[in-house]
Formats: sequence, structure tokens, C-alpha cells
Amino acid sequence: GVSQWRPGDRVFGTSRQGQGLNGSYAEFAIASAAMLATIPDSISDAEAAGLPTAGTTAFGGIVDVGAAKAGHTVLINGGAGGVGSIAIQIAVAKGAKVAATCGRGNVDYVKSLGVDMAIDYRYGLVVQAILKWAPDGVDLVLDAVGQNSLLPQAIEFVKPGGSFVEIETLISEASPAEKEAAADKGVRIVSNMIAIERLPQHLAGLAELVSTGKVRPPVTVEMPLAEVAEAHRLVQAGHVRGKIVLKV
Repeated sequence: GVSQWRPGDRVFGTSRQGQGLNGSYAEFAIASAAMLATIPDSISDAEAAGLPTAGTTAFGGIVDVGAAKAGHTVLINGGAGGVGSIAIQIAVAKGAKVAATCGRGNVDYVKSLGVDMAIDYRYGLVVQAILKWAPDGVDLVLDAVGQNSLLPQAIEFVKPGGSFVEIETLISEASPAEKEAAADKGVRIVSNMIAIERLPQHLAGLAELVSTGKVRPPVTVEMPLAEVAEAHRLVQAGHVRGKIVLKV
């Protein structure tokens, strides 16, 4: 049985949809006890609902797979979205120097999260901007956009010994040729999914950072459950700042 939670506890976590079981578009949902954490008192239920998937993805990519630490230079591709906005804060909390790509309308928002430099990707000069900011290259790239928006250019500005972390669900898998070119330079292209079995630790680590104020939830837009189709259309269209949360 479950011993760490009691009726009335405020918890957040993920559903079992990833295991082919039930999702969470409902008033009640079944979750694995291992994939729950206490909601910090400083945030609302809606803010907590927007954290688990994006937050554990960001934590796994930055801390676990990416091994970011103090003094590292980190680029977040897609800094204004749910994953990117949390990843920025996690990297900053680890003592890294951070840059991020975003659209013009999100530059101020991304800067408010702690980046040293926000790059408007629409100008098409991402590589030049990064190398001006980090002439020796960056230690880590977390690609929160995918769909080959940054490859193969990223190989040019990740330093030898550095990593390019892909989020597998974004259909961003590098080609064999790109992986070979990166390996020749000493750059590792790796999927965030290699750490999937450590999701409970990622959730616990995320909850601690939120509790201590080092990470704040992304901008949260609430929509009624009846408008779930429209919510999906907005996400599919891209350029959503933060997270959309369905309210039952």
C-alpha cells in the first residue's frame, strides 16, 4: 500500500499515460506513488499541474544527462516554453552561465528568468551570437524545440567534451552523419530518455528547487477541460509561453 501520502495532501506528479495506461484529462486520475511529490506551499495547484512533465524533462536534461555545474556555459534552445523556461532556472541554480533562444516577443521574459543573453532566433544568426558570447563554445545545449531547428549548426559551437541533449519526444533525433561529425569533434549527442528510469529523483529534485525559490513555475494559462481541443491546437501551433493547464 501507499504509506507516504494521506487524504488531503497536496501532491503533484505525472499520470501513467507514458506506460500506456490512463491519462489525466479527468476529475480523478490514478498515479504511481513513486511519481508524486509534495506541492510547495509557495505555488498554486494550477502552477503545480504545469510542472511535472516539463520540469522533469528539464531537470533530467540539465542535471542528469547534461551534468551542468558551476562555471559551465549552457544554451537552451527554446527558452520561453514550458521545458525551456524551467531549464534556464535549473541551470542558473547550478551556477551555470546561460543563454537561450526565443522569439522577439519573449526576450524580456527569458531575461527575467536569469539568462545572460537572449537570442532572437528569427534573425538567423544564432551561431554567430553564441560564439560571440562563448568564443570557446558551450558546455551544454538542451534542445527544447527539436525538429532539427538547431542541428547540424550546434556542432559548430559545442566545445570538445560538451553535450547536445535532445528531447526525444520532439522528433529531434540526430542523423548518423551528424552524430559521427559530433563524435569526431568530441561532442556527445544524447537523448534525454537515457535517464527516464530516474524520473522520481528528477521530480524530487525539481520540488526541492521550487520549495527553495530557485525555480518558479512557468507562466500558466488555465483553460476549461471542455476546450481541450483548442488547447492542443495552441500547443501544436507553437510559440506558447509557459504551460497551458486544463481546469476541471
